[in-house]
Amino acid sequence: MDKKLRPSIFKRMLALFVDFLILGIIGYISGLFFEDFYVSLGKYGTLLGSTITIVYFSILQSSIGNGQTIGKKTIGAKVTDLKGGYLTLEKSFLRSFIVFFPIMNVQLFSGGNKMLIIVMLLVLTIMASVYFILVNKSRRCLHDILVASIVTKQDVTDIEIDEQNDRSTMKLIPLGLIVILMIGMGIYQTFTENTISQLLAAKEKIENKNGVIAVNEVKSSTTTYTSTNKPSRTYSSIQISVRIDDKNEASNIESKYFEDIYEIVKNEIPASQEMDGVTMTLYYGYNIGIASKTQSVTKTIEKGND
Repeated sequence: MDKKLRPSIFKRMLALFVDFLILGIIGYISGLFFEDFYVSLGKYGTLLGSTITIVYFSILQSSIGNGQTIGKKTIGAKVTDLKGGYLTLEKSFLRSFIVFFPIMNVQLFSGGNKMLIIVMLLVLTIMASVYFILVNKSRRCLHDILVASIVTKQDVTDIEIDEQNDRSTMKLIPLGLIVILMIGMGIYQTFTENTISQLLAAKEKIENKNGVIAVNEVKSSTTTYTSTNKPSRTYSSIQISVRIDDKNEASNIESKYFEDIYEIVKNEIPASQEMDGVTMTLYYGYNIGIASKTQSVTKTIEKGND
């Protein structure tokens, strides 16, 4: 496909930015009225945000919206099928679902020992889309190939697509090798790395505590500090971010949650007792994917001060 007939990758990214800016404004305004409801959704809030996003893109990129979201109108682009006709609502929904549902809900489905594998699959999905954009002259992403759609400039009526070339098996071989390699690495790390399995065990135990909505992050890190006048120093720590359902506790540096979380870390991650510190952050608020509002308090327990 002639590159003069399709928007550049930069313009497509700009359109996506405009659309999510609009969705963010919608999320922010609705949060002013439904904050308590959004908080009550807990970790399932992203399901609401992804639903709003999918509905927005499904309707506007179908025949109902002439294949154009507000962002695509801004850059003068549209989504059509391979014959230049607008997508049906069903096809547009499938296209939007493939793009946004996995990305916006990865944390929701990444608990326990399957976390690394799911994250790997998400990364692979993104890589596949980028890969197809780069190797296909039509610049069609993975979701475009799956639902037989294309993004063109809004005044284009005649489209010539080498569909067989876009779906070429030869193009899938490098991607397939990367997929096998990354999934293998994810499985190996998940079931053989002791530290990772301990972090996941701690995450699961913390999430089972009353009042805990979700563990947003749990990781071990090592930072080396260097100075021209002093010898380099290494600081090792466990870092945990926990979302809770009590607004007052999320601003209380003496919160009971800190002690409980620290005990779990010590029991589930023995190496933490040899580290320089454990940093814990308590969050209260909501995250619906297109908007979020939180307050937080952070406490670090240094080695020898527990």
